[in-house]
Amino acid sequence: MQVILIKDHDRLGSKDTIVSVRNGYGRNYLIPQKYAVEAIESNLKQLTERNKVKAKKADDLMSKIHHVIDLLKNTKLILKTKVGQNNRIFGRITSLQISHEIKSVLGFSIDKKAIIIEEDIKETGSYVGKIEFDATTTAEFNFEVVSE
Repeated sequence: MQVILIKDHDRLGSKDTIVSVRNGYGRNYLIPQKYAVEAIESNLKQLTERNKVKAKKADDLMSKIHHVIDLLKNTKLILKTKVGQNNRIFGRITSLQISHEIKSVLGFSIDKKAIIIEEDIKETGSYVGKIEFDATTTAEFNFEVVSE
């Protein structure tokens, strides 16, 4: 029996995949527990439509990500902070501060967990940061820390 998974299943696979299972397992467990639906023509059409919508959303998201990457490459962020002796910062610059600065300058909110700073920033100067949008898409950006 062919079924379309409508939820992720540990042994069978992820959502929206077609799998072959024994008739009893499909009819008595997967379908009543709402893990799957039978792979008939109408359900297969719905699956193809869902896949088309997912692909369109993914393309739109990637175009937005590339737009943000282009803006980040062309914009130098300037973070203002209080400075003590020898241009030392009180505390340090965090990814949350960078996220707020990106939102105020570019208008895009980026999760602070996606921003990676290789070194602790405790002095004024120019630095390079990285943003991981997903497992395959990353972008580097330049920012400068100056005194208020």
